[in-house]
Amino acid sequence: MPRKILIVTIGVLVLLVGALLAYKTWQEGGLRQGSSQSQTPVSKISGWKVYQNEKYGYRLDYPSDWLILEQERFGSGDKDRLADSYGIEGVSKLLQRITITSPLSKSKQAFGFEVVIYSNPEKSTIESWLSDYFAFSPPEKFAEKVLLDAIPAWKTNIGGTQIINLPNISPSNGVEVTALYNDKIYVVRYTTETYTAPGGPRSVEHRLTTEKIASTFEFLR
Repeated sequence: MPRKILIVTIGVLVLLVGALLAYKTWQEGGLRQGSSQSQTPVSKISGWKVYQNEKYGYRLDYPSDWLILEQERFGSGDKDRLADSYGIEGVSKLLQRITITSPLSKSKQAFGFEVVIYSNPEKSTIESWLSDYFAFSPPEKFAEKVLLDAIPAWKTNIGGTQIINLPNISPSNGVEVTALYNDKIYVVRYTTETYTAPGGPRSVEHRLTTEKIASTFEFLR
């Protein structure tokens, strides 16, 4: 009898120890998972900041001294320039826009970087959407096939047009990359030179910076 009691007692103790270890492992795993979810995104470039948008599923890095403006509510006076020009409002709605501006913008010497997101209610292909958006058909005559974070995209070089929606700023040369992701249209625009001193040291620095911002753009998967 005492031997049976001893065996039962040992069995109960083993079960209790196993349950405690399992609970501790689960708790530590949950804490690690919770802490990773609450962590602030870290920039890939030292000294830069991170912009991350969970709603529209993308992130990018930008210089800490550049200013960022986020916009999701649009009135009749806040329509996108190209949407106005090519009449796509009512078909593709402007959903979100962020504008990242260089400190040089205060002196009208540089613009910056912009991400614009449109709805795609007609489920158009990126080629079809671009044909309607730019009135370019076919797109390959006017754009180059590239990848935006491994997603097929079209790149257009824009010269002498105001590609960034900033008031009282003169036109400059730039790049526009358009991609289709999660049934939405993502347009990444950035200027590649300053207006008042194209080709100068500041212009080169500005181009390298905007291109570096573009290289950090990622879709959240």
